[in-house]
Amino acid sequence: MSKYLTRHPTPPRRTLLLGGLTLALSACGFAPRGMIELPPVMRRVHLGGKQPDPAFAAALGRLLQQNGGELVSDAARASLRLTVTDHDTSRRQVVIDPRARLREVELTLRVVIKAEDAQGQILLAGESFEAARMMHYDPNNLLAASEDEARLRTDMYEIVAQSILARLRAAVAAKT
Repeated sequence: MSKYLTRHPTPPRRTLLLGGLTLALSACGFAPRGMIELPPVMRRVHLGGKQPDPAFAAALGRLLQQNGGELVSDAARASLRLTVTDHDTSRRQVVIDPRARLREVELTLRVVIKAEDAQGQILLAGESFEAARMMHYDPNNLLAASEDEARLRTDMYEIVAQSILARLRAAVAAKT
């Protein structure tokens, strides 16, 4: 047997190794990205206020659904009301080459949220959540650039939605 050939674990050893790894990860509090245990007050959320971007509402709705909650259209049915008081996206030219051609663009997203529970108790009073991404821009491939920009914006909406839910969870825990 060559010294370069390695012996792979047998199936029972592999199962034992996988089980041990799973146990170790769960013991340290590891959870897949985006998994947040929602308190009962965050299970039915209404999103209102300044008309949010539909992509933001979709990202928040997906995240709530993945974690056992839902985005409701009727504020009276909601256990938590989020009000978007400000929403801004921007695209800024960052790097221009010596021939005055655009090479990098910075995309930013800012959402300001007010949150109150069904009894009207304010959990967040105008907190700002932001995300920014740098994007390489190729003027010779505009279709790819626009697809990259759309993908990055979707990613930024998801990051902001995760930040909002994490901050809300902390605010709810502090109130109880």
